[in-house]
Amino acid sequence: MSLITVEEIRKLLEGYCISEAIVSNEFISNRRDCFVIPIIINSRLGISINGLETKEVYINGTGKDIIILPDKNIIELINVTYVNTETVYTPTLSNFIIIKEEGVVKAKFNFNESFVNPTFPKGTRNIKFTYTTGFNDANIPKDLNELIGYLTIIQIFNFVEGRSGGGDLQTEGFSKNYGNNGKYTNIRRELVTKSNYIIRKYRGYTV
Repeated sequence: MSLITVEEIRKLLEGYCISEAIVSNEFISNRRDCFVIPIIINSRLGISINGLETKEVYINGTGKDIIILPDKNIIELINVTYVNTETVYTPTLSNFIIIKEEGVVKAKFNFNESFVNPTFPKGTRNIKFTYTTGFNDANIPKDLNELIGYLTIIQIFNFVEGRSGGGDLQTEGFSKNYGNNGKYTNIRRELVTKSNYIIRKYRGYTV
């Protein structure tokens, strides 16, 4: 699906009395495009939603037949190279199975069980993987779009909190505790929990 729109983000805000008079559409799009996507989605999570991206990463060999890549949305495994051997060794890709959604590369045979050296011998950044990852604007997963929406809303609530402040509001016969984080304390906590649940599907990072 296409990138979540400002209008769709506003629908997630329904019931919180945040109109365009309080937060403009321009503010929402700026928070989505200038902070949430480049800082959290692209940089911290390492997920490209601006099209396919080719990456080269150096991974520590495990001495086993499985390697876990730092990305989970793998499109294609391009190359595997051992870089600490006397002669650079590049095994054929037919020797490996890539579990794309999990970012796992598995050897088809466990060479540890034979006289041959392990497929992924132990070492420090001794195996280079080249692969493509990312999503085009038209095929962004629904849960990733939902994450972008949640993170943008948190930014909106942070902005509104600067106007409302935190603590207790008391009038005659009425008392309201906004919490230390302002008017939307509870919903922001809930959104962070929901966001982290989605994030764990892609990476280990939490907000």
